[in-house]
Amino acid sequence: MRARRLLLVFVLAVLVAPAALAQGIGDVAARQRESREKAGKKAETETVFTNDDLDARRPPGSERDADDAAESTTTSSSPTSERQEPERRYERRDADTAQQTDAVNRAQAEVDSTERRIRELNGRLNPMSLDYVYGAARSGDAAAEELRIKQELSELEERLVRARQDLARANEGLSAAREPRAPSSSDVH
Repeated sequence: MRARRLLLVFVLAVLVAPAALAQGIGDVAARQRESREKAGKKAETETVFTNDDLDARRPPGSERDADDAAESTTTSSSPTSERQEPERRYERRDADTAQQTDAVNRAQAEVDSTERRIRELNGRLNPMSLDYVYGAARSGDAAAEELRIKQELSELEERLVRARQDLARANEGLSAAREPRAPSSSDVH
């Protein structure tokens, strides 16, 4: 009798638990939906501030006003050209960045190809390699081939050092091109 009661309680628990769990998941989903709707309404009512808004509320004598005053005394250009000048600077900076990125990519490709060739040649000198210069399937002068491989390896190692130096210089140039710069005297007309 007691075993039947335990079995009945167990069966009821198994049948009721999924229904209660489903109810809990439904509640969670409804709360999530409500919070998303509230967040959507909140995002629609948020105000977006632009640089013009900030400039209008900047206190007199601030850094931006000093820059504007210096520009107005050194330049007598129209307002449209003043707006175009920063765009030109950014275009030049983007072009410099693109050139430096290309230089980095070329230097990296040189390093990669040199390292790949060094690995291939080292494999030829490795007795455990299938390409071993003294392997059973090889014919000809293996000793001369070994000397040629060692000479090429020596040249490639020197080339790799130069390629890595070029890569480091190219990365430095790219970093310099990406850094924001103050306008130079050639930028201000």
